[in-house]
Amino acid sequence: MPNSSCPLPKNWEQYVLAPEKVVGPFTTQNLLFVIAIICAGITIAISFFLIMKHLHRYTEPNQQRQVIRIIFTPVVFSVFSALSILNYKVAMYLQPLIALYETFALAALFLLYVEYVAPDEHTRMSYFATLENRKPKGTMFKRKGYEVIPGGSQSWYRLIYCAVFLYVNIDIILTIVQEITQALGTYCEASFNPKFAHIWVLLITNVALGWAITAIVKFYFRMKSEPEFAEHKPGLKILSFKLIVGINFLQEIIFDILISTETVVGSHQVTGYDIKYGIPATLVAFEQILFAVFFHYSFRSREYHETMKEDLVSPRLGTFRAAAHAFNPTDLLKGMFGSIKLLAAGVRPFEPRDNSNRRDRRRARMGRGDNSTSHLEPFTYKQSQMGEVSPYPTGPAGVTVTAPQETGYSNAYGGAGYDQSAYPQQVGYAEPPRGRQSPPDYEMTGHESQRLHPGGYARTHSRDSSIDGGDARSARPMV
Repeated sequence: MPNSSCPLPKNWEQYVLAPEKVVGPFTTQNLLFVIAIICAGITIAISFFLIMKHLHRYTEPNQQRQVIRIIFTPVVFSVFSALSILNYKVAMYLQPLIALYETFALAALFLLYVEYVAPDEHTRMSYFATLENRKPKGTMFKRKGYEVIPGGSQSWYRLIYCAVFLYVNIDIILTIVQEITQALGTYCEASFNPKFAHIWVLLITNVALGWAITAIVKFYFRMKSEPEFAEHKPGLKILSFKLIVGINFLQEIIFDILISTETVVGSHQVTGYDIKYGIPATLVAFEQILFAVFFHYSFRSREYHETMKEDLVSPRLGTFRAAAHAFNPTDLLKGMFGSIKLLAAGVRPFEPRDNSNRRDRRRARMGRGDNSTSHLEPFTYKQSQMGEVSPYPTGPAGVTVTAPQETGYSNAYGGAGYDQSAYPQQVGYAEPPRGRQSPPDYEMTGHESQRLHPGGYARTHSRDSSIDGGDARSARPMV
């Protein structure tokens, strides 16, 4: 219970120790608990019936594991609500856990949407890289078409991904903070005073939740025009889940305002804790019956039946293996750590830097000027003595070839104008011409000198200058 430093509303604890009975031998708390436990039993029966249907038709594991997690949400809400009525002393520690599961269910909804459009994790980023990045015109209520932004939707997808899973991370941290401050008596649910943790936890949680839900809604509106997404009727799914989140949030705000403003106060029959924990928890438990029934329409199992899967590659998993797979949290953990990694590295895809200025400075420093061979390295005399011949003099304009390697020349150019005969793929080791004079130039490398061939050049990378953005980098002399 809150300590003495937390201001309590009028008559908050006055009748807690000896509340009057309202119906026969039942106090208000007893009566509310009976109602809540009956509602929880009905919710469990309805939800588990749908879950078992999915487990028996477990033909799309990565999709159905998310569906089962969402279907399980009313069960968690109703059971924890009933337990919080049973003992008001632990209610303040149970309610944050309800909100925490809601967070994981929200992430499961997002992963379900991703599975609809890009089920293969290895090609997922390629899918979003080729997806049109559309910027809507007009307002939310009156759209006026959209503008296509070049570059694909990879950055957009990563922003959505970060918004959803960073909310999961934030909510875990805030839940721990709430539990600790509740134990220390500095949370104070009945007050919005900034010196207590309640207002700050509530504010950060709702901002992060709004950010995550907005991200998922944007993902839905963008993808609903894609046929592979629309065939799963995602609108019903997001509607059913938003109703749980929205009604629970609205209900919590209303009761907090009523209690903090002392609009509703305790009495002999209905104590302050009945108002704060008992009545809201009973309402939540009753509402979950309706949501559990609604889920039978929004998360049908019929579409996963084997007879509905013409392209089914492997048979469905067994019921126990399906249950183990559905409740395996590794994909959620991967998303949580992945969002932190993306945030640290920047959510936008890597873009090559323009090193042209650095290249020009390097050329000026080395006194090479801007001639056709200034970006090439000297071919060493040692390579010349081994019979290796530079391919550059015979190459077409714009073609760059690596220096001879152990297995032969490597060429990155394969378009028009490529003459394979001009770029030998097998290295020959011929005897050097008799009477050939050694070049006078030397380059010191370590403790030995290497004689440089004045007419041969090599390059450290084998990409066409048009491919690497014109970054013709000077490389070290090959020795």
